[in-house]
Amino acid sequence: MLEIEDSTIESSQIQLKYHSKYEVSNGYNFYKFIESISKLIDELKVIVHKDKIELTFMDQSRIFLCSIIIEDNWSNTLKIDKTGEYGLNINDLAKLLKVIKSDKKSFILKFNTERLRIVKKKSNGFKATKELEFLDLELEDIPIKNLLEIPYPSKVKVQKQYIEDIFRELGDFSDVIGITLNEDELSFQESNSIGNGKLRIKYEDLYELETSTEESMSVSLDYFSLVKYLLPIMEKDQLIELKVRTDTPLAVTIEFDELGITFNSWIAPRVEEEDYDEDEEDFDEF
Repeated sequence: MLEIEDSTIESSQIQLKYHSKYEVSNGYNFYKFIESISKLIDELKVIVHKDKIELTFMDQSRIFLCSIIIEDNWSNTLKIDKTGEYGLNINDLAKLLKVIKSDKKSFILKFNTERLRIVKKKSNGFKATKELEFLDLELEDIPIKNLLEIPYPSKVKVQKQYIEDIFRELGDFSDVIGITLNEDELSFQESNSIGNGKLRIKYEDLYELETSTEESMSVSLDYFSLVKYLLPIMEKDQLIELKVRTDTPLAVTIEFDELGITFNSWIAPRVEEEDYDEDEEDFDEF
């Protein structure tokens, strides 16, 4: 990690040209998003496409897979002159982006083949520049395209406040959570030898419910709970999309409109009597 005065950067003869950049008007919101992601994973792959930036990662057991898409929108600007793939330590990035809400700083993230430059700016003329070296990581490719093409017969959008309530109530009986979606409700179930529990969200409290049949599946509560890290940075009525299909990964999508960010994740299905070694095979067919 390097922290350099701008004057030194501009006069340097060895400075590489930056070929792509992402300008973020609300630096605090972007920092909080990256900080939340840093609680999920240590290292990730940055893929600079022709029209977007993608961050991909998965846990070591290959149960939780994630693709984060950053695109140009009304609030932020994305300019790409060269594509590429880079390794990045997300915890280091979160540290360099750290900013308090009252500062009202904006960010410019610039990419070249070796490092990421971060420029923090304020309307009063303050400017700080930091650089983070990319890592030479051998990260496994994630079959994002295959996952996006999975046909889900049942999907629904749920307000953040209901998901918060669900997380508060889950985990009393089991670390394996059943999820069922039909035309009447979205429900979560758990049970063990001492009892069972069922949590329901009725049809009238759901958004964009689409289902042609009842679909049920089970997932590990530990991995489903990773979504909790994003809840504090979401608006109260913000929607979370769940796509449910029996014996298929649970798909979770969250849109952060102001940042131009789409968070896509997939959680491998879990069968209670199977162990985690068998779970590791769940994504091989997708």
